[in-house]
Parts: sequence; structure tokens; C-alpha cells
Amino acid sequence: MEALTSGSRRTRPTSLYVFLTLIVVVVTVALGIRLVQKAGGRTFPDRTIENRTAATLDETAIFGGWDRSITTTEFLGGEINALFGGFELDLTNCRIPDDQATITVFIAFGGGDIRVPRDWAVDVKAFAIFGGTDDKSYHPPLDGDVPPKKLGINGFVV
Repeated sequence: MEALTSGSRRTRPTSLYVFLTLIVVVVTVALGIRLVQKAGGRTFPDRTIENRTAATLDETAIFGGWDRSITTTEFLGGEINALFGGFELDLTNCRIPDDQATITVFIAFGGGDIRVPRDWAVDVKAFAIFGGTDDKSYHPPLDGDVPPKKLGINGFVV
């Protein structure tokens, strides 16, 4: 057994280790703050299937999930949050009244699917850390001077 001598050096954490630790702490704190802000005393049921005619979304899934089918001619967008949960959103029977609607998505350790009509152009802009996004939508060609309706999906994925 070796004894520590005054000449022994202790290794210091590398800057990459410190940086990654800091990122994990910041993301964890941000998740906690975001969930407390969004919860507002609501309860979060297990996966449910619902049809809705709402023009906007404000949905959250924590340790569970939900399936929604939205049918409206006035879809304006909204916000979706998922923490250790998931969602399936079906917008195939929706119409956008203006040229564009935007959905903001925050996903941490979960996932989700959003289905859209074939005549919508989808623009996904997401910042992903240890996660990812995938756009499998049909991108319609320009039809004369009339651009397709556009669904913007902005998000943060962990």
C-alpha cells in the first residue's frame, strides 16, 4: 500500500467535465422552473384520447401522455410540454385561418408526434441536446401564387 507523499498530485477535473456538469445543472434547474410555471396546480392524467375543437393548444404531459385530435377551422397554434411523457397530436382535420400557425414544444426525456394535413408546409426549428427532431411531412409544391399554409414548430428537446 502506497502512502501519499507531499510530492503526490491530485488530479483536477478537466474543463470539459466542469462544462458538462454545468450544462446538466442548468438544464435541470430550467426544467424545474418551467414545470412549476406551467403546472399552476393542474393535475396530469394518464394517456387520454380526446377530440377538441379549440383554436389553441396548452397541453402538458408529465410521467404520462395524451392523444388529441383537433378539428377546427381556426387553428392558431399553442404550446406543448412533455416531461418523462409523450403526446400524439392529430391536426389533419384542422385549417389555419391566416398564412401561419406556430406550436412551441418543450420535451424533456419524452417524445411526441404531430400529424398535419398534406397541404401544410412544416418548418421545424428545435434546439436539441441528447434528443432530436424528425420532419416526415409532405412538403407541397408551390401552386401558382398561393403559398401553402405554414405550421411552424419551435422547440427545445432534451
